[in-house]
Amino acid sequence: MKKIAISMAVLAISAFTVQAQLVWPTETTGIIFKKFGPKIDSVKPPDGFIIPPAEVSEMFSPRKFAIMIYSSDTHYFVTRYSRDQTYKKAQLLGVAINGRTGVVEKKGLDLQVLRQYDDIRKKKASNQASKATSEPAPGAFSAAPLG
Repeated sequence: MKKIAISMAVLAISAFTVQAQLVWPTETTGIIFKKFGPKIDSVKPPDGFIIPPAEVSEMFSPRKFAIMIYSSDTHYFVTRYSRDQTYKKAQLLGVAINGRTGVVEKKGLDLQVLRQYDDIRKKKASNQASKATSEPAPGAFSAAPLG
């Protein structure tokens, strides 16, 4: 009897841990990402979207709370994490971001955009350019003075 109780407790804890690490589909279409789940960089944008969820998440950084990202056919809807959050609530109360342009088309009631998408793209482009110029070409080597 004691083994069964322990097994049930381990199973319950495991079920919660697994749930917290998944990327779930929304009620209708698109994706939802929970900040404490798998790495957001591995989540691909929905069909027809250009902007990946990782870059949408950067628009709300830094933050001290988890966010949820839903998508429709054309927009991301971003809200604070809540256990009772739904796709419909996210559409009504969340920040609406165009999935092709990154433009914030509607402000949210409980969440504020901290960085614009264009700024994020410009910073990534400049980081990639500086990285490319600072790395030696493949097969190249540098001569160090002897002595």
